[in-house]
Amino acid sequence: DFLLTNDQASQIVYFRSGPDGQLYMIDWYDLNQCHRTEKEVHDASNGRVFRVVYNDAKPVVVDLASKNDGELVSYQLDANDWYVRTARRMLQERFVAGKLTPAVRGELEKIAFDHADETRRLRGMWALHVTGGLDESSIDRFLSDQSPYVRGFAIQLSLEGASGRPEMALLAKYIERASQDDSPVVRLYLVSAAQRLIVEDRRLLLAALLAHSEDVSDHNLPQMLWYAMEPIADDDPKGALAMAMQSSHPIHAEFMARRLALSKGKEGIAEIVRQLREESSWSDVTRGLLRG
Repeated sequence: DFLLTNDQASQIVYFRSGPDGQLYMIDWYDLNQCHRTEKEVHDASNGRVFRVVYNDAKPVVVDLASKNDGELVSYQLDANDWYVRTARRMLQERFVAGKLTPAVRGELEKIAFDHADETRRLRGMWALHVTGGLDESSIDRFLSDQSPYVRGFAIQLSLEGASGRPEMALLAKYIERASQDDSPVVRLYLVSAAQRLIVEDRRLLLAALLAHSEDVSDHNLPQMLWYAMEPIADDDPKGALAMAMQSSHPIHAEFMARRLALSKGKEGIAEIVRQLREESSWSDVTRGLLRG
């Protein structure tokens, strides 16, 4: 800890580097915690912004708006993320205004696909995304990248702004990736993506993700899988229960039993009892169902 305060109203919540390489941070500065949603309980007059300076570093004046498109692309490789973020936003604004030169996409693709550093490939991908989106061929290439974070962001960005029903070819790629990808990072992106899909398109994807018994002890995946499978109970109680019983994690059976009993009443409880009758042995999953 390099900065301490005994002021109980101080709540430092956000850090960003500036163009001078120094640190800027927001102090919410309120006796009420910042996660309270009631506007009337907060004092909006006391917010503060601090600049934390190393030695005697001086502010710098930067005018990226005067740079051409190629120079803004080159800033995607800068060591200072302020230049990266600001240049990406300006590329996006020029694209929206129809003023972006056609050569920019090719220059960004070189970074996104060929750079040796995964963080730079991510920057190239993000810049491509905000300057025209990612087409199917680029998504395919990103899904084969050696970095799980690049593969994961390809999944996330391919659904951004979508109506909830991607092209079937893209959905098939998700399912294939869910079955074959050895990274829990990618599986977390996939189960997050599942929540953007309409319910009927989730089943095969969730089944492939539930087959990974190694994820039982993961900090996030069991809960995220539950959020994605839970709505199936409304339209298909039997199918939802069968899916929960396929899981290696007993919380899914427990939560689904509670969900069905709550939303379907006697019909849901009858389905749970039927499932218990069919169980030949008392596994952790069966015990989870009974607990629920």
